[in-house]
Amino acid sequence: MKTNYTSNLFQLFFLLVIGCLWGLAEFSAGTFIKNMYPGNITGSLLIGFSFFFLSAAYFFNRKNSSIFFVLGLSILFKILATFISGKPLTDPLFINPVLSFLLATTLFLGYVKFGTENSPDLKLSSSFAGAALATLTAFIFPLLSMACSLPQCYRPGTNIPLSIAYLHLSAIAGFISFPAGILMSTGFKSLAIKLVSRH
Repeated sequence: MKTNYTSNLFQLFFLLVIGCLWGLAEFSAGTFIKNMYPGNITGSLLIGFSFFFLSAAYFFNRKNSSIFFVLGLSILFKILATFISGKPLTDPLFINPVLSFLLATTLFLGYVKFGTENSPDLKLSSSFAGAALATLTAFIFPLLSMACSLPQCYRPGTNIPLSIAYLHLSAIAGFISFPAGILMSTGFKSLAIKLVSRH
């Protein structure tokens, strides 16, 4: 009983860390990236890196509830950031990122259901899965925004939505972040097992 209790505490702690990191990344990455690169690529990079947090959460215990837990935390952080900035929750600066969260999570759940049955946790295929999921998210996002009658962000001087213009950045970020999330969850799980076994 004590071992199960300790194990559950480790799971909760890990998921809290992952959810808070995702929220903090969304909270602070915009300013950080814009200071490093003079262009609006923040959303495209965050689309790709969202799969770090999703894969870390899921592959820690392979439960869909873990995905929803970290998603909920990231949205709570976004709500807090929106209130701090003095904007309403109807502002596109809130709605667009949350829509991106939901779309990425939906696609990830589809991958979990149909794409991981025969796949080991760490494999080159996880990198390509991350790239493919990020690419799909970036491609579908402007279509979903249009269907919801939300304002679009275009690359300056063109009619190309930003998420499609910088789709390659989303793919690269997804290629790196998906297996990185698995690696993090595997490492923390190994540590948790060692600590729990001592009790």
